[in-house]
Amino acid sequence: MFLSQPGNQLCIMCRQDGLLNPGTMRMDGSLETNPRRIGLVVDHITPHRGDKRLFWDSSNWQPLCHDHHDITKQQEENRGFVGGSDINGRPIDSDHPWNRTR
Repeated sequence: MFLSQPGNQLCIMCRQDGLLNPGTMRMDGSLETNPRRIGLVVDHITPHRGDKRLFWDSSNWQPLCHDHHDITKQQEENRGFVGGSDINGRPIDSDHPWNRTR
């Protein structure tokens, strides 16, 4: 149901990179050739970690392609911060070790 709604038919992270991906491409823009990886995934913005309330909270959902879900999002969750930097090269995520006060 969620992925059939008009605002949820493209990968959020691909769209931020300027790519309109309905789940038929890899995050680099090449066509996905593995039939099991074609389509979008409903991702939990905040990991639910078994919390059923958070799992079923649709305001915690976002559409992602398989690459962004299985690669980028997993790396962010394992590291504990989102990658990326501002125009000056400073990390954008306040949880990045560079931004933590000592």
